Amino acid sequence: MGWLLGLVALVACGGGTEGEGGPGVNPGDVTRPGIGSSLATPVGTPYVLPSGVELLSPIEGYALDCIPEEQESQEEKGSGSLVSVCLRLRNTSAQLRTVELPAGLILISDDLSSQNGMLAQAVPLQVPAQQTLAVALHLYCINETRAPTASWDTYRLGPVTQDPGLREIINLVADKFLPVPGREEVQYAISNVTDGPGLTPQDRQALVSLPPLSAGREPGAAP
Repeated sequence: MGWLLGLVALVACGGGTEGEGGPGVNPGDVTRPGIGSSLATPVGTPYVLPSGVELLSPIEGYALDCIPEEQESQEEKGSGSLVSVCLRLRNTSAQLRTVELPAGLILISDDLSSQNGMLAQAVPLQVPAQQTLAVALHLYCINETRAPTASWDTYRLGPVTQDPGLREIINLVADKFLPVPGREEVQYAISNVTDGPGLTPQDRQALVSLPPLSAGREPGAAP
């Protein structure tokens, strides 16, 4: 069943190439920068990591060696099956640092043929003092015609989107359980906002009907 959902999501968002409805279709579309067919840099509220925490750049596409075996906690966070990256944060301080990646945070692909990703829920992280935390982070795509993330892709931290349609989806799923690899209902809704007619009544009903967060499970946590 998992592979089938992944295939359905792939059809819903991704797989286009240059000359086949890919990202070169509308390079001048900057009305919603970085969203849908736009090749511009996404805009929104700037996101800054807390003091004492550094991002190890670049953010690479997910690969099996993302999380080292010696890391005590095998972190897999977020939700979404098309944009998956290996995020590495270094705590340079002498104290544990809490990092919250906010809902709506965009990761920007350095390759304009690969999808930008967005977190649908906030992701809290605990970075031990004087250590590096590696996290397999999963996001939903916001560019239907671009390709899903490959292990050789590189990303950078972008802003927190304030796009009204995407913020409505974020609000609707704030108290829902979104597992890895993700909910196809969420990806369909996002794709309708970024590359389609906008959020439909059917989308809203599908998101409202998703199961709530189970006791003891944080938003963005793997099941």
